[in-house]
Amino acid sequence: MKILSREKSGTLFKGGVLRNVSRLVFVFLIFCQGYAAGGIEYLEDYSSLSDEELYDEVQRRIFSYFIEEANPENGLVKDRAHNFNTPPNRDDIVSCASSGMGIAALCIGHKRGGINYDEAYERVVRVLESYYNARESDSLNPDGLVHYKGFFYHFTDMEGNRVWDSELSTIDTAILVSAALFAGEYFSDHGDDYPKELAEGIYERIDWKWMTNNNPGGILEWGWTPEGNFSEGLIGGFSEGILAYILGAGAPSESKRLDRRGWKNMYRPIESTKSLEYIFEKSLFTHQYPLLFIDFSGRRDDFACYTSNVYRATIHQRRYAHNRREEYDTYSKYSWGIGAADSLDPGGYYAYGLYDNDGTVALTNLAAAAHELPGAVADSLRYIYRNHSGDLWGKYGFSDSYNTEPSVVRRGSIWRSDDVVGVQQGAVLLAIENMRSGLVKDKVSRTDYIQNAFKRLGFNENRESTSPDRIGGFRVRLSGSRAYLSWRAPLKENEYVYFDDGLYDIRFSTVSSIDDPRHAPDHYLDYDILFSTSSWSKNPFDIVIDLKDYDTDLSSWPDETRFWIRASDGYFNWSEFSEAEQIEEDFIRTRIEACTDKVFIHSAINEEITLTLVNCKFDDLSKNDIRLKGDFREVKVESLDLLSEKEAKVEIAGEIKKDKGSGVLIIEEGGLLSSDSVLFEIEVTDNLLKNPSFEAGSRAGGTALGWEDSDSAQTEEWASRTGKWGYGFLGDLGDSARVKQRVNIFEGKRYEFSFWARRDDGNLKGDFFIMMDWLDENGDLIHVTSKTFTLCTDWKRKSISDVSPEGSREVRVSFGSEYFSISGQFCSVMFDDARLESRGNDSDQKIELQLPRTNRTFFSSQDKF
Repeated sequence: MKILSREKSGTLFKGGVLRNVSRLVFVFLIFCQGYAAGGIEYLEDYSSLSDEELYDEVQRRIFSYFIEEANPENGLVKDRAHNFNTPPNRDDIVSCASSGMGIAALCIGHKRGGINYDEAYERVVRVLESYYNARESDSLNPDGLVHYKGFFYHFTDMEGNRVWDSELSTIDTAILVSAALFAGEYFSDHGDDYPKELAEGIYERIDWKWMTNNNPGGILEWGWTPEGNFSEGLIGGFSEGILAYILGAGAPSESKRLDRRGWKNMYRPIESTKSLEYIFEKSLFTHQYPLLFIDFSGRRDDFACYTSNVYRATIHQRRYAHNRREEYDTYSKYSWGIGAADSLDPGGYYAYGLYDNDGTVALTNLAAAAHELPGAVADSLRYIYRNHSGDLWGKYGFSDSYNTEPSVVRRGSIWRSDDVVGVQQGAVLLAIENMRSGLVKDKVSRTDYIQNAFKRLGFNENRESTSPDRIGGFRVRLSGSRAYLSWRAPLKENEYVYFDDGLYDIRFSTVSSIDDPRHAPDHYLDYDILFSTSSWSKNPFDIVIDLKDYDTDLSSWPDETRFWIRASDGYFNWSEFSEAEQIEEDFIRTRIEACTDKVFIHSAINEEITLTLVNCKFDDLSKNDIRLKGDFREVKVESLDLLSEKEAKVEIAGEIKKDKGSGVLIIEEGGLLSSDSVLFEIEVTDNLLKNPSFEAGSRAGGTALGWEDSDSAQTEEWASRTGKWGYGFLGDLGDSARVKQRVNIFEGKRYEFSFWARRDDGNLKGDFFIMMDWLDENGDLIHVTSKTFTLCTDWKRKSISDVSPEGSREVRVSFGSEYFSISGQFCSVMFDDARLESRGNDSDQKIELQLPRTNRTFFSSQDKF
């Protein structure tokens, strides 16, 4: 195969910065001509650039790195280079990931006018041919650029010779291949298929299955060395390594392809922080890197929508830095981004992260967050340039990292990394381009390989059909520095929708010229207030915002304040923004001093509801202060009895839509929630069980809220049929297991109890039972209804029904086994999705729920992000 001969000529970026040269106070010398000996010149006023011009300038500087720091003979790109007027690098070391980023950079450079088509094509083909033509070798000191089982060594010299006893790197090879696939698609769209043939050839020979080292969980290894073989550890937890699992599942060759085991067995820890919940990994770059090449929006697997996940992680990072601004001098709402970066102490390249940091800001992690928070990142980059341009703005743009913490810096006012790192530079370049055009992730994700990977790993796609409608009934009341907001969860085309794992995004502005919710003034921590929700459409919500939490000097809301809100579903499909319909000033006094225990609900379908508030302290209370929000019709308070200073009885008349689900009891004054009031959730459904799918309160090896279990029964992710959690039974010979719950019922009614169950492929013997114990008002057993069943490897519904006997007031439903009999091998049993329903006329049925106080949809003024 031969490279086509093309004329070489370079051009400058076509973007707003270079077309508008009069706005610049420096002359940027063309890429390969270097910089003047007098040093690097700067923009006097970076804030004069629009976001578009700013990102164009950052991309242009980074692009020059991949032109100047590449070997002109083979296209391999240095792992790092100096960013300032410092001596030449001690070593000219290449990383295959940097070379991959260089391939993608050339395509972006052509799109943005930084290089003409012919030169971009020739340079891309040059580096692709270098990796395509690499021979296979597993020797300790191979000669020249080689691969083994399709994987490339992490570090080489500029000629491709292995250095530093580096490993065959799974993730760095994945980055290289992803970039190659992108370039193949890019040039194919322009009528040239040769780069695509090279990219697919490099991809096809990678033996992903070999890189699992045949471990039973199907987990990938981080790498392999000829000296120590598989010694780099497993990619067993959520990390940037998910990119390798996607590529491995989509591999062209079935014999080299990953199955679903490793993906399912990957550990995904959950971080819950005030208003957000997401799959946690401490360093921001680990969330960012897979999304440089893969478009997860509109898709989710059994665990998450990963586009939504990185969005939440980015929000959390920014809040984390802001909340620790007094602890670390470097951190603020503009100076954030904690991830892999050069460090002063311990020195070298270190993966900083949440709860493991010393104030060092990984500027490349911050800049790469432009894909998630373009406005906030632009504001941050302006701030950093305005305050530290003389220290942090260099030949290739911003430094890799910096720190102003006195205890770390020790001397002077700032420490910076003098280098920039190729893979980090590439991440910023690609993230900004994806934010601006979606170029990279769109082209890679549309390939048959990635589409097949999505299917094999169990992704569902839903790009538009569940996008919620605009939110109606959005109202705001202002009082001093606080704003009280209320709205209802949206419908979809006038139908009720369950927004599982969705988000609300609230933005506000106090500047009259800001009329776009995507922009906000600089002095706020966030121009979005975002929190997770799982709710039925039309559910009511209330929150409180306090300007004091936003580090602002304002003591009250200006007249020009505007509020907007939007919602997403679990696939990260967003509604349009809705502006607040009404903004009023109305001071609301606090009524409830404390309420820390339970709400007891005795409710009747289509009849009246009686609620008893206990262990609360009321300063004063009237029935006009009680409101029930949710899926109800014509609800009003009939009477209110203050039984004591800590107990009140409320009778409410009205109709409940039994098929819709939830509501909220609110103690209020003046028609809006008090900042110290309490939200109680009431669920009235056909299913009489609490937490029937075991989703609430579950953790690995734990117990689901509302249920009791024995030692051998525990909640596990691997045991789920729907949602995230199910009950798993594990045991040896003679072990028993049981899961049970007690529910109030009425005599003479037929009830059906059911659940779904299956076993794995192990050699399981023994019967399981499903049981209904009928109890009288004292809890004594009256009658038992039960039957046994066996299990197969497919999910099957098991059920039992009976009429509640005379005198019964409760039923204790349960499932389990009196013993396990497992012969010689591991075996597990899985249960999920339980139901208890009344099969008779339930017009007079009453339901008693005992729910703890919940703040899931409420924030007091004490909460901080």
